[in-house]
Amino acid sequence: MLHMFRKSNRRMLVIPERVGFYFYVYSKRYRKHRGFWKVSRKILLGFLLCFGVLVLYRIQLSTVQVDLSTKQATHSEFSSQLYKPLDWDKINVTSSAFEERQCTPIHHVVFLKIHKAGSSTLLNLIARFAIKNDLVVALPKDRNYVNRLAFLNTSIFIPPPPGREHNIMCNHAVYNRTVFRSFFPKKMKYLAILREPFYQFLSAFRYYSVYKVVGGPEPIRNFLMHPNKYNFPTGGNFVHNRMIFDLGLSSKYFSDEKMVIDHINMIERDFDLILILEYFEESLVLLRRRFCWEMKDVLYRPLNTHGRAFSYSYTFEDHDLHRNYSKADYMLYRHFLKLFWLRIFEYGPDFFEEVNFFRNVIKRVQLFCSAKHTAEPLNVPGSRWNSPFELSVSDCKLISLSEMRIVHILRKINARQHQTNSSHL
Repeated sequence: MLHMFRKSNRRMLVIPERVGFYFYVYSKRYRKHRGFWKVSRKILLGFLLCFGVLVLYRIQLSTVQVDLSTKQATHSEFSSQLYKPLDWDKINVTSSAFEERQCTPIHHVVFLKIHKAGSSTLLNLIARFAIKNDLVVALPKDRNYVNRLAFLNTSIFIPPPPGREHNIMCNHAVYNRTVFRSFFPKKMKYLAILREPFYQFLSAFRYYSVYKVVGGPEPIRNFLMHPNKYNFPTGGNFVHNRMIFDLGLSSKYFSDEKMVIDHINMIERDFDLILILEYFEESLVLLRRRFCWEMKDVLYRPLNTHGRAFSYSYTFEDHDLHRNYSKADYMLYRHFLKLFWLRIFEYGPDFFEEVNFFRNVIKRVQLFCSAKHTAEPLNVPGSRWNSPFELSVSDCKLISLSEMRIVHILRKINARQHQTNSSHL
């Protein structure tokens, strides 16, 4: 028994000796590698600071969430956490009455329709706004695009009716700053939409059947490995920096980084609003606020989308190859994506609450317009962002019109405007 006590007692004495020894060793090493430990401490503190900021940001996002009744699919995990479906029966219209706007709706808009960036859906929206307000749309005389190259002869436009001026332009065009600024009224607001460059490339690659020209089981990889192997007509390459080309940068400057940066800065000065397809609902709410439009003006249904998924596979390596191939488009997209969010954050949490409400409205509109129903309209309740409004069956038909059909309607309206204004002279 005594032997066991002495043995355990010795172990108890050994523990502080070992602790003292380890403390001595590490303190000696600390003095020897003091610079290393200082740098490590700074890295650790920086990591903890970043982690704290992310936690606070997540808490801030949670303040704009609302109670949910069912689960709704959204574009991303971020969106699914932030925007939740609403219980329409619990919306109190009188307590959340729409405050009358103190701004004046914008009726002069040049929408530069960029290829394969969700612009057909946006064209429908702008055309409906023009029809609703009897605005004069600048339409080409005999085609549905304005120009394929930066050169632009304004004689292609149908002149405005006597005593009136052009209010809207929404067809495909390549931006020419000099011509646009001299031809259209100075009060025009300039609008465009961008898309993540690789997915814009994939959409154009399929839509314009480039994959058929390339051939093989992996046409995306084959094309991006040797893009210069394929010849495109002048102005007809829709898979190489097409977004910045549509915004007016000549292809001969694609590799000149300084020219690209200067051109992006010029676009920022000239354009009042650049939207982002990946955040389409946020873009439409931003458009509604900046242009002082009503919520009914920015309702939409997706148009000109592919009926089936693109069957050819691609990899991260393909994405990297495309980033090198269309570097100017990536510079353009990153610049305006950052500016897009800076503008949104200026509005604060109320903006995200409106997006949540708007997404629920869009869901109801799409269900209503897709269903076989009677002539009973859809009643959308009022909120602090909109007054109550109705959506009729005829509204659904207009929202669902393709680009070609709604441009055809605009031509008929344009002819009627000429006839009406001429008879008043």
